[in-house]
Amino acid sequence: MTLETEAAKLGAKGVAIIVLIVLALIGLGIVGWFWKDYQALKVKNEAAESVSTVTSQATDALATATDTTQTVRVVVEQKRAQSEQAFEELKRHDPIANDWANQPIPDSVRQLDGSALDRPQDNPTGRGVADKTD
Repeated sequence: MTLETEAAKLGAKGVAIIVLIVLALIGLGIVGWFWKDYQALKVKNEAAESVSTVTSQATDALATATDTTQTVRVVVEQKRAQSEQAFEELKRHDPIANDWANQPIPDSVRQLDGSALDRPQDNPTGRGVADKTD
């Protein structure tokens, strides 16, 4: 073989080696890009799971508070119903208490807090109806 043929073979081998090196670097760049993308996705998923956990805990706390509020409301309504029933019984059996319950609240008492008198006022029966104006 001649020297020129040998140089051409070495040149072709050199170009092939350079092309392989460039392809390997491109491959490594793609792998690195996918790795960074994977790491970012992993961090994003961890943050989403954290938010989900906090949201779940807040929802559980809200459900517990709602249940407690409902329980308190039922107890208060039962106590109010018992009081109203006892007051109705008292009015039925005691004419003096019945007369008292039917009396309007005096203006001087209703104005103690400084509010206007142009709205319905509670009367002694506690029903929130307007007082009698006779």
